[in-house]
Amino acid sequence: LIDTKINTVKHLVEVYPDITWKIIFSLLPNTHSVSSGITKPKYRKELLANYKQEVNRNNYQNQIFTYSNLVIALMKQDFSRFYTVLDHLNSINPKLYDDLFCFLNNFDFSQMNEKEKIDLWENVSKLIRKHKKFNKADWSYSSEVIAKLEYFAKKIEPQELLTKNKQLFTLYEYDLVDDSCDDVDWDVVRKEIYEKRRLILNEILDMYGLEILEKFITNEKMAFNISRIL
Repeated sequence: LIDTKINTVKHLVEVYPDITWKIIFSLLPNTHSVSSGITKPKYRKELLANYKQEVNRNNYQNQIFTYSNLVIALMKQDFSRFYTVLDHLNSINPKLYDDLFCFLNNFDFSQMNEKEKIDLWENVSKLIRKHKKFNKADWSYSSEVIAKLEYFAKKIEPQELLTKNKQLFTLYEYDLVDDSCDDVDWDVVRKEIYEKRRLILNEILDMYGLEILEKFITNEKMAFNISRIL
C-alpha cells in the first residue's frame, strides 16, 4: 500500500508537476500537525483481538524522504518554487539539506534580473532574522540551517551601497534585531541602530550626494528615519 502511494505521487509529479507541487507539502510533516487513531469497531472485536495500534516508523520516514526528494527535484526545475521550500524547510528531510544548499550555492543567478535577485536576498534575510529572533520556538530553524541560509544570503547580497542598506532604513528597530527578544536591551539596540544608520547615511552622501539620496527615499518610514539623522 505504501509503495503504491509513493509510486502514484511520483507519477503525478511526472504528468502534472505544477498541480502536484501545490499538494505535495500536505504529505510532509509540519510543526502544527496532529493525528489520532480511529475508533476500534466493536462489532469486529473478535477479528481484532491481536491488533496493535502503532505507526510503522520506517515506512513513515521512507515516505517523508521520498516526498522531500520530489520537492527538491521540482524546485530544481523551476527556481521560483524555492520561496515555498524556504518557508517549509522544517518539513524537508534533514538528510537532503546538503543536496538543497549545494544546489543553491552553485545556482547560476545570472539568469535572474536584478530585481529578482534583490527580492530573493530580502526574503532570505527576513527569514533568517525571524528564526534567529524566535530561536526558542518549536517551529524555528536549527542553528545549522540558519548558518547555511546566512552563507547563501551572503553570496547573493547586493554589492551596491544603496540597495544593500535599504532595509536598514525601511524596517522598524524591532524587525532589525536578530537576537531573541528575551535577551534584548532595547535602549542599547536603538542607539546601535541609530549609529549604524548615521554612518551608512554619511557614506551614501559622500559617495552619491544629496540628489541621489533624495531618490533613495521611497516611503514615509524611510524619510522619517533619515530625517532623524540629518
